[in-house]
Amino acid sequence: MTEHLSDLQLDAHRLGQADQVVPLHLEACTECRERQAFLEAEAQQFAQDFDPARLAAATLSKAAPTLRAGRFRIPAVLLAAAAALLLFLRLDPEGLRKKGDDRLLRIHQRGPGGPVALEGPISAGTKLLLELHPKGPGWVRLFSASGEGNFVALYPEPTGPAWRLEGPTWLDREVVVDDAPGPERLAAIWCEGEFGQVEALTMLRTQARADCVSMKVVLEKR
Repeated sequence: MTEHLSDLQLDAHRLGQADQVVPLHLEACTECRERQAFLEAEAQQFAQDFDPARLAAATLSKAAPTLRAGRFRIPAVLLAAAAALLLFLRLDPEGLRKKGDDRLLRIHQRGPGGPVALEGPISAGTKLLLELHPKGPGWVRLFSASGEGNFVALYPEPTGPAWRLEGPTWLDREVVVDDAPGPERLAAIWCEGEFGQVEALTMLRTQARADCVSMKVVLEKR
């Protein structure tokens, strides 16, 4: 029986991050090529549905001409801009992304056709896919915590060396949300030089050292 490519491998190939085995397999496997085409079409549809320019235009078209607030009149264009800003903040809890999206840790949800964007609170059992975008060649450690608990090592093991990365990389495993009360918290630390578990936990509580970047994400549960 031929072993087919996983959705994660196909998505990595679509993003230009797969190893050489993937394109070779796609040349010989019709089923995987069809799944790759489906994932590509789904990704394009998602990008179209959440295009910022289109969303802002739709908001502007629905805005009232003016709104009287006490003795002041607020132009419709300002109201529309504020509404669009709130919409973008809702789509991205970290606020408006910088051009190029320079976040260290990007979190996706496992969907029927591959990774999809997270929207709103998540439920226990949700499968998360983690994408790391280091600031350059360096070392990374990932941590997780449930509720108000302390951060614990997610990857790699506490006693092992930090994860050496040269560029954007997907974690090769899913993170399953547990049913503990309170939010799920994830954190990532990238450093240009190698660092240990104890130093990483210290940096999560205080300021990171000069050659490091840290990021924490809070995911609300249903």
